[in-house]
Amino acid sequence: MTDIMTIFKHLIFLIMSSTALCWGTPALRVEMTSLQKNHTHHLGYIQIKSYHEGILLTPHLKGLSTGMHGFHVHQNPSCASYHANQRFQPGYGAGNHFDPQNTALHHGPYRSGHLGDLPNLYVNTQHQAQLPIFAPNINIKALIGRSLIIHENEDNYENEPKLGGSGTRIACGIIEGKG
Repeated sequence: MTDIMTIFKHLIFLIMSSTALCWGTPALRVEMTSLQKNHTHHLGYIQIKSYHEGILLTPHLKGLSTGMHGFHVHQNPSCASYHANQRFQPGYGAGNHFDPQNTALHHGPYRSGHLGDLPNLYVNTQHQAQLPIFAPNINIKALIGRSLIIHENEDNYENEPKLGGSGTRIACGIIEGKG
């Protein structure tokens, strides 16, 4: 009986210790909004946690089209849309992909290139994005004062078509807080 109690006490200690470590990890919550021309609505949020090797982004989103979507960190803390050249430009206030070293290389999150490339975001058949993704080449401090953009199409992580072919910006969130 004592062995079982000792094991049980150790198990409780391990659970409590791991929970405390998770609570101590810096996390950000980014509220995401659709970028439709005549109607915007709240889609949910993305939680970002920092790890030594990179960041973990856990989406809690609904209302997006099914499939894979390009997902990027953009330079500016803005989700503003503009009309330019007689065309609606959703989310263009966010600026370009985050590229602090001016590499102009669009190689994806697992190769060397600009830091704005994140793994594609998967949206299930219930129009929900819930699958966490890991981005190894960026830290949480670099994200503060930027924006997250979800694109209409999957990103192929090449420069052709332009910026990987991910297309129109369909959702945006401003990254605020402390890293």
